[in-house]
Amino acid sequence: MTDRRDVERMIVAERGFQLRFLLLLSCIFAFGALLLFAIMFLFFSRP
Repeated sequence: MTDRRDVERMIVAERGFQLRFLLLLSCIFAFGALLLFAIMFLFFSRP
């Protein structure tokens, strides 16, 4: 029989994992967009 506090702790851990995953995903997306913008800028700034 599981205690209620254990279940709540598992739910909190799961939510924290999802939050970290979303943060990592947004960091990767922002870095990729910045890289793409830099490449486009270098490409279009050529004479």
